[in-house]
Amino acid sequence: PFLPLVACLTIRYSLQNGVCEETASALAIFAYFQVFLKKSFESGRLWGIVAKNMLEKASSEGPVTTVTTRARFMLFAFLNFWYVPLQESSNHIQDIEDMSFKFGDPEEAYMAQCMRVRFLFFRGERLSILSHTVDTNLQSMARFSIRSATFSVLNKEMIDSLTGDKSSNPYAIFNGKICNKQTLLADAQS
Repeated sequence: PFLPLVACLTIRYSLQNGVCEETASALAIFAYFQVFLKKSFESGRLWGIVAKNMLEKASSEGPVTTVTTRARFMLFAFLNFWYVPLQESSNHIQDIEDMSFKFGDPEEAYMAQCMRVRFLFFRGERLSILSHTVDTNLQSMARFSIRSATFSVLNKEMIDSLTGDKSSNPYAIFNGKICNKQTLLADAQS
């Protein structure tokens, strides 16, 4: 419940003391909450444009950093898909995944993979391709990022239910700690 307040305080601090890379993240979060809490899509779009412009300016003035990569992830994964075609959002998420791996941030990279699969699903990608993509990445996700693996397992379960594949058990990567959707949800709530 404190994230919108932190975003507002960061924006206020930036306006008083100067803009930095973290300002773009705060603006992306603020734009997200404009859409999802206030249901103001136009306001969210405008604040998202401000965040995007700040990120583009930061990228043109210096090297891309993990801070700008995370801000781009927030912007493209949670806000811009409302305003740009899913293929464009998917391409941006792929770029973020690639940069995150380069920076040595597998958590961010794997979360980007999960979001990209969802964008490709809603764009109408073939389920067999999505299933193969999730299968390919699930084992490495389980080693480096349990949080991403849980999202990816849910993606896999959704795809398997649509294709009728009952032979697959994506929960096997958790080595018995999480055996099914119920234990996954219970683990998430704890």
